[in-house]
Amino acid sequence: MLQVANSFATSVSSKSLTLKQACIAAALCEFLGAVLVGARVASTIKNGIISLSSFDGNAGVQLLAFTVALTVSASWLMVCTRLSWPVSTTYSIVSALAGVGVAVGGKDAVQWGWNGGKGLATIFAGFIIAPSIAAGFGAIIFLLAKYTVLERKNSIKAAFIMGPFFFFTAAAVCTMSIVYKGAPNLKLDKLSGEVVAGAIVGTAAVVAILSALFWVPYVNQKVVKKDYSAFPSALLHSRSS
Repeated sequence: MLQVANSFATSVSSKSLTLKQACIAAALCEFLGAVLVGARVASTIKNGIISLSSFDGNAGVQLLAFTVALTVSASWLMVCTRLSWPVSTTYSIVSALAGVGVAVGGKDAVQWGWNGGKGLATIFAGFIIAPSIAAGFGAIIFLLAKYTVLERKNSIKAAFIMGPFFFFTAAAVCTMSIVYKGAPNLKLDKLSGEVVAGAIVGTAAVVAILSALFWVPYVNQKVVKKDYSAFPSALLHSRSS
């Protein structure tokens, strides 16, 4: 739920989405994210922090260890949420697993180093790497929107022109994430570079075209012409009447 809040808080607070719309979108995105791009995260949690050999093939001890880690991290998250403290779901469960690993097999049972991108050093490096990358991309996108839309003489027209471009960029990033971090059973990691590039650009282009065909006319109808009979508002008004 904390990850959902991170993703949709700005959309709800800016009134781009209602709370109900955000809940529906979050449920769909969380499910698709777990199915399509959750394999590597699951692999890291399963065997990247604590080596499975530490359990000596004892499935009962392994089950108990992960249950304890889950219970402890969930309890800590609830306490922090109740006290309005900043907290991370990811780092809570990772730290809990590290503690369980020390209890089970000593300090050597925990992958403290980089471990091929799965160890604790990799995860906690995200404290610096992820915010830095996010800040950089946030600044670039804001400046792009500022100088291509907000500071134009006709900012509404500029927004309609640039809208499909932003849709293209978002779709390309999401598609690339699915391709590079997708579930192994989708066989996406077996695709050639040309196919991957074609899939990313093609998917983004389709989304951009759909936004030009449907999103631009819809927003123009509601924002510029102030015609609130446009779908889905017409449907909502008809139900309320």
